Amino acid sequence: MALQIAKAVDTLHAQNPPVIHRDIKSANVLIDRNFNARLGDFGLALRCGVDDDYRIKSTPPAGTIGYLDPCYVTPDNLSTKTDVYSFGIFLLEIISGRKAIDVGHSPSSIVDWAIPLIKKGKLGAIYDPRTVPLKDPMIRKQLALIASKCVRSCRSGDLP
Repeated sequence: MALQIAKAVDTLHAQNPPVIHRDIKSANVLIDRNFNARLGDFGLALRCGVDDDYRIKSTPPAGTIGYLDPCYVTPDNLSTKTDVYSFGIFLLEIISGRKAIDVGHSPSSIVDWAIPLIKKGKLGAIYDPRTVPLKDPMIRKQLALIASKCVRSCRSGDLP
């Protein structure tokens, strides 16, 4: 499922100019009867990179709290990174079984909870114990690292 959504995002971003979905989240992933994942709800999508497009310059940041890239605070900050961040949240949800924001946990943000554990190498702590573990521990590690790279802060200067 994650790979299918990653391919969908890549297809959008490979367009000329790129299409920014702006609302990648678990609720916008549609699953068909063959368990194929599709990205839906393009209501907030914008074509990026058109310098003379007034709509992009005047459209305020939008998306869903918990999935929004904290660096996307003005229309000038809109980039494919906006979607990459949201995809990272989606991937963390798949891995952990937790919601992007869950006030029943502390910290309530999946990023604030998972990233310190990943940095400490405590990958077993972020994986959902209700699911069958992946056979290859290297894949478990790679998935966690991909998610953490997707949600890196723009302030750190080391974007994925």
